[in-house]
Amino acid sequence: MARTPKPSGKKGGRRLHSNRKKKEEIKNRYLIVTEGLKTEPSYFDGLKRTLGPDVNFHIEVKPRIDKAKNWTSTPTAVVDKCIELKKADAQKCGNSKKHPDKLPYVKCFAVIDVDHWNTPPQQGKSNLNKALETANKNNISVAISNTKFEAWLLWHVERKITCHDTQLARLCQDHNLLLEKEIPPTFPYSNFKNAAQNADNQNRVSLNQVGIYPSTSVPRLLEEIGII
Repeated sequence: MARTPKPSGKKGGRRLHSNRKKKEEIKNRYLIVTEGLKTEPSYFDGLKRTLGPDVNFHIEVKPRIDKAKNWTSTPTAVVDKCIELKKADAQKCGNSKKHPDKLPYVKCFAVIDVDHWNTPPQQGKSNLNKALETANKNNISVAISNTKFEAWLLWHVERKITCHDTQLARLCQDHNLLLEKEIPPTFPYSNFKNAAQNADNQNRVSLNQVGIYPSTSVPRLLEEIGII
């Protein structure tokens, strides 16, 4: 008796799969190098999780750590690291055999605080001003918080910041926005649009610009990427 033919598209009871892999969508890539070792990377990584995988961009967040795992928080060191990573990435993406579908970073951001870095020495320029000069020469966008990144965190729950800058960290902890230097899982990441509006309503500032206290240009960073 002749065997009943197996259903079309099957072999040995298993479906045949094409050897071709579905080509992954090529997304714009953005680099964020942070001055902070924990707080800023924790925030941007949490924001990425909140946005989910369906966005049309890819963000890489890196704290300023050198090859020996040493951390340096000066604005000039952060900008220099951003330039280093930008150049290394451009070389990799230029190799069509290893990275045929990988685009170089669309934009590279250095995220730094004014903190005490804007105080010039007796002679010369402040570390912050030197960093901005280097960034402008190398097409690096600098998102500056005055005085600290904690102001941006606080705007997620406060419409206006009226406290002294020395109280920012304590208020963030009072609002459960910070646990030591880490951001807890309960942080209201989804409030980033309100945070941007609150920050701009109080003191709007552009990238590569030092605003008055309290201010931050993180909203401009989010706009450049297309998050808001």
